Amino acid sequence: MSNHGFYTHLLSDAVAVYHSNLQNSNQNINNSQGNVVSHSDFPDDYTADIDSSLTITGLQPEQSVQIKFLLFDLYYNSRYPQCLYDFLEIHGSTEGVITYCGNPAHKPPIDEWYNITTSNESTITFRFHTNSDDSTVREGFFFQFKGK
Repeated sequence: MSNHGFYTHLLSDAVAVYHSNLQNSNQNINNSQGNVVSHSDFPDDYTADIDSSLTITGLQPEQSVQIKFLLFDLYYNSRYPQCLYDFLEIHGSTEGVITYCGNPAHKPPIDEWYNITTSNESTITFRFHTNSDDSTVREGFFFQFKGK
């Protein structure tokens, strides 16, 4: 099964449940305990011109989801403090859209669990977008998530 731009697997007996190096597409997965998510080229640097999303389904409205980033390294142009180039967005939170990028002011906490509460919908969507050329790509991201 492919998920076009993301790589996920369960932290259990099932490994490589979703994997693809394809880009610019969307994929849904059901809520599972202990999933690990990265960009599709991990552990290599991500590629340029990606616009893909991964949606976690099977959540309840206002359910808490825990996320822990183990790695987060995206390109950032210091002339533009907003997240204009490479970014990871989280949609479906009561906080609205959460955007992370290479700007130190917009990076997620590393190696600590934090909660995101779903809005009135029953999904959380991660959107990974790169606008850089191949000379400005970085390691990317790698995180765990679990429903509560």
